Amino acid sequence: MKKTNTIPIFLLIMLVCGCIQSSPTSHTLATSMQKTISSPNTSTYTATLSTLMPKERIKDFKVTAKWKKESNVLVLYLEVKNQTACTKIDGKLKITIKDEFGILIYNGTLTVHRSDFLSYSEELTNVSGNLTEPTVYKARYVLTNFQKGISSSGIIDATLITKDTMLKKVFKAQNLPKMSEKERMQYFEKVYLRNSKPLNVTQKKANIILEVYRYGIYVHPLTLKKYLRIDTKIKNLGNNSVELMIREPAKLTVDGFSVIEYPKDISSIKSKKLEPGKDITEEFLFPMEEISLEGREFILEVHETEMLPEREAEIMLPKLKFSLNYTLVNISKPAEKFPIEITLMKYAVFEYETPEGKEEGVKVLLKIKNTGDNEVKIDLNGITLGGEVKIAPFTWFLTVGPHSEKQTWLLFPYVQGKTTLTVHLYDLTELKDELIEIPFEIKGTPRTREIKVNKTIEEYPLKITIEKVEEIPYLEITKLKSLVKIYLTLENTGETALPLNIEQWGLLTSKGVLIPGDVVMSNLTNVIELTPGNCVSGYVVFKDIPEDAQYILKIKIPNALRTIEFKVKLPIRLGE
Repeated sequence: MKKTNTIPIFLLIMLVCGCIQSSPTSHTLATSMQKTISSPNTSTYTATLSTLMPKERIKDFKVTAKWKKESNVLVLYLEVKNQTACTKIDGKLKITIKDEFGILIYNGTLTVHRSDFLSYSEELTNVSGNLTEPTVYKARYVLTNFQKGISSSGIIDATLITKDTMLKKVFKAQNLPKMSEKERMQYFEKVYLRNSKPLNVTQKKANIILEVYRYGIYVHPLTLKKYLRIDTKIKNLGNNSVELMIREPAKLTVDGFSVIEYPKDISSIKSKKLEPGKDITEEFLFPMEEISLEGREFILEVHETEMLPEREAEIMLPKLKFSLNYTLVNISKPAEKFPIEITLMKYAVFEYETPEGKEEGVKVLLKIKNTGDNEVKIDLNGITLGGEVKIAPFTWFLTVGPHSEKQTWLLFPYVQGKTTLTVHLYDLTELKDELIEIPFEIKGTPRTREIKVNKTIEEYPLKITIEKVEEIPYLEITKLKSLVKIYLTLENTGETALPLNIEQWGLLTSKGVLIPGDVVMSNLTNVIELTPGNCVSGYVVFKDIPEDAQYILKIKIPNALRTIEFKVKLPIRLGE
C-alpha cells in the first residue's frame, strides 16, 4: 500500500515544476517599464524601455560633452552597457543640448555604428548598477554645427534608439561652448533689435535736438538682467562743434514712479564731441524689476552738460568820428619890434581824457610867419589864453626860418566868452620884448561826443548790453590821441563763475587792426570774476583808434558749462 502511493506523488511534483519553468520564458513581455535612476554627478532622469529586454540587450548609456575651445569643436562621447558589460551597438542617438539659460546649443540625430566604439581601460562611470569590467567602449563624435551658449553648464537631453530598444536620459553638462563677452553683446543686441518697437519723439534745446526712435526689452550681457532700453539720437544743429561732458544718469518716470538709468557701459556717460550737422546715439537702460508691464505714462528726462569752448563775441559799432569841431577866427596881428606876424586861425572847445579823468579845454591853432632875414625862436610857454598858460604840447620853443611860416597847436584850460590870446616875444641879446594880444570870443561849451547804442547780444553764458560809445580825445604827454569809451553791462546767465580779462578784448578795424583794451583807463578791473546770476556795469577804453567806417568790439568769453534739459513723454506699451 505504501509503495503504490509514492509514484503518483512524485509525478505530481514533477508536473508542477515543469509548468513553473516553461511559463515565463516562453515569450517576451510586450509592455513598457519605467525606472527612475539617480547618480551623484547627474540630474535625476527617467529611462524608458519600449520592451523589457533579455539579459544581452542594452540596459544603460551615458553621453558626455566637451568643448575644445582651441579648435572650436564640440566632442560627444557615448558609452553603452548591456545587462553585464559595456557593449557596442548600431542605432541612432538623438541629442538636444541647452545651456542653463535655455539657449539651444545643438539639436540633431547621430547615426551610431558598432565600429564607432573604441576600447578604454577604465570603468564606466555615472551609470546605474555596479560595473567591474575594466574595458570601456566609447564612441566619439565631433560636432561643428553648434551654437555657443551664455554659460558653460547646461543639460543634454539624449535618446538612444536601436532596432528594438529606446532609452531616454537627461545629463548635466559642465563643459559646453560659451560665448565671449563680445559675442554675448552681439547676441543680445540681435535679440533686442528683433523684438524692439519704433518711436518718433523729438525735442530741441539750443542747437541740440534729442530724437527718441526705438525701445524694447534688453538683456545686459554682463549682468544678464532685463532692462527697458530706450534708444535716442542727439544731433548738433549749430555751426560749431559741441562737446558733451560726462552726464548724470537719466531718469524715467513711469506712472509717477521714478526709475534711474543703469549705464549700459562706460561709453554711454563719458564725454563726446558732436560735429556740426552730425549726430550720436545714446542708449538708456532702466531695470525692468522697477517697471510695471502695465505702465501707461512714461516720461524720459535727460540732462546733457555741454562744454562751451573759449570763443569771441563780436558786436558791430557805428562809425566813429574823431575830428574836433573847430570855429574859424583868422585874426592876424603883426609885431612892431620883431619881423613876426601871429595869426589865430581857429579854435575848438572839447572834453578830453587824462589818466586822472576828464578835463575841459580849448585847442587853438596858430600860424607864425617870419618876414625877416634871420630865424626866430618863439617861446611857446610865453603864450597865454585868458591869463592861463598852455597845457600842451610840452615843447618850449618853436623855431621859424627866415621868410617862412609854421603852424602849431596849443591846449589851454577852457575859457568861456570874450578873452585874449597873448604872445610874449623877446630877444635876450638885443634886450627887447613885446606882447602881441589877439582878442576874440570863445563860443560853445565842451562836450563829449557820444553815440547811443542800447544793443544786447547773448553769447552763453554772457549777456552783453552796449549802452553807448564815447568819442573823446586823450592827452598823452605832448599828444592828443583818439580814444573810445564803450559803456556796457555784463551779466552771467550761466552756471559757473566767469573770469573776464579786458586785456583780451579788442576793437577791430576794417583793415584788420586789433586794438587791445586799456586796463589802466577802464573802470572795469583787469580780471572780472563774474558769478552766476550777477552783473557788472562800467566802461572799457581803447586808445589810438584810427578813424574808420566800421568797428567790431571783440569780447573773449572763457569756456563754460551749460546744462541742456530734455523732458519728453513717450508712448511706450510694454504689455502689448
